[in-house]
Amino acid sequence: MFKIIILHFLLAFLPLFIYTIYLYLKYQNININKFDKKITYIVIVMGMLLAIILFYTTALLYGSDANSTYTPPYTINGTIISGEVNEPNN
Repeated sequence: MFKIIILHFLLAFLPLFIYTIYLYLKYQNININKFDKKITYIVIVMGMLLAIILFYTTALLYGSDANSTYTPPYTINGTIISGEVNEPNN
């Protein structure tokens, strides 16, 4: 689970890292002025595409059957019992 969280965190912040590199290059006086007007839109579109890809692949890789039954977390005598997804009995 920890690996999944780290992967999602890194993918979510990838556009921010790219934008930071862009700003670094801009303030180092490297000639990248032709990207000034487009960079904001490029970063926004990259972020949205990464979010869509992330949600889609998470559903494919870690999803469960649509007919499964979800039991939410509950407490018994002050002890928290974790929620679970029960596969249908066929």
